[in-house]
Amino acid sequence: MNSLTIFLRKYLGDVGLVFYISVLIITAFVTAAALYPDAVQSTAQQILDLTARKLGWMYLLATTGFVLFVLFLAFSKSGSIRLGAEDEAPEFSFNSWLAMIFSGGMGVGLANLGVADYSATSQFYILGGLATLVIISAMTPLNMGIRYLSNANMVLAAGLLVFVLITGPTGFIFSELTQTMGEYLGNVIEMSLVTTPYSHEHWVEQWTIFYWAWGLSWAPFVGSFIARISRGRTVREFVLGVMIVPVGLSMLWFATFGGSAIYFDLFGGIAIADAVSKEVPAGLYVLLNQLPWGGFAAVLTVALVSMFVVTSADSATFVLGMFTSKGVLTPTRVVRILWGVLQLLMASVLLLSGGLNGLQTVSIIAAFPFMLLMVLMAFSLHKDLAAEIRRREEKNQLLHTRMEQWLMRESEREAERREEEGIHPTAPEECPAQTLDR
Repeated sequence: MNSLTIFLRKYLGDVGLVFYISVLIITAFVTAAALYPDAVQSTAQQILDLTARKLGWMYLLATTGFVLFVLFLAFSKSGSIRLGAEDEAPEFSFNSWLAMIFSGGMGVGLANLGVADYSATSQFYILGGLATLVIISAMTPLNMGIRYLSNANMVLAAGLLVFVLITGPTGFIFSELTQTMGEYLGNVIEMSLVTTPYSHEHWVEQWTIFYWAWGLSWAPFVGSFIARISRGRTVREFVLGVMIVPVGLSMLWFATFGGSAIYFDLFGGIAIADAVSKEVPAGLYVLLNQLPWGGFAAVLTVALVSMFVVTSADSATFVLGMFTSKGVLTPTRVVRILWGVLQLLMASVLLLSGGLNGLQTVSIIAAFPFMLLMVLMAFSLHKDLAAEIRRREEKNQLLHTRMEQWLMRESEREAERREEEGIHPTAPEECPAQTLDR
């Protein structure tokens, strides 16, 4: 081994061919987008339009199918299968586990809205500051950096939620939550499959399909990260923890902030809708200004968004390190830091080539091959889980058979012993009194 190989092996660990190919592809993309930003944005937009127009229905069917598939797994025999060894205990407490799930997934959406507040120069300064925090977090072990940040996220988010819930229009919020919950449950199937083929409306393409694709593009990172922190939990715990708890918290979150904004806009004469139409995140700060200590709450909101960005990016660096290090559960710090730097370069170039729109365009395009791969993975997962169920049943059947054989042998031995006692009965022992009488 030459000195370069020894150096790479020492600091990068046992990285495979996937690592070098990924770095080359990203480097090529960053270079092209930096040199020809308009061409990259234009080409990406054309591909996006074609994908959404011709294949948007596939996103809706696939996403709905994934939801039904994982619910089937949760409530079938497969739900009892434990991730890891059969008797392995969970690595993280229940509260920390939920906090890491929520931070790793919901932070993506908050980052999408939070960064749009500022001009391009400010975006680069903010991006640099966040990248520094991501690298610092990447240098810490999983059970320290991401875990503690996620717990802090949940505490801060819960505090902000309770603050708006108490100081805002509380009665209106819960009334809206009740009504919208009923509307959601009554229309979830129809709205999940709406494609508007009879009109030229682009709402479905720009909202439903976009956000499905946005989520699918993050699925390999967030899904693998959540699987990594879920060792020791059953498939049923995993599915319910990922789907039910974050969805319930999200419904309460949107009802609280969205309901408060609607209330002040309709009954308070505050033009929050106009602020949102100009700049989406501005509506949140206009809302907070209507509440007591709104300025302090706005500062906490900026801190919360920043921490969500850090935890989301850090979870991505961790999973990318796993993917490119031959599947190791704990990639080296250098690999994680390298992927953090590459994420920073990617984000900078995407901002340069079109700001947040460029990032959204590339993400929805990248989601399509992931979606096809996930369909194949669903079949493979079902096959593996079915094989595990058969292995368990065979093991239990073998154990049952051996137990029956053991009990039968014990019964046979007992019968033989009794039969032998019947042929050769044991003479009863004489008591001392009878001996003296004689």
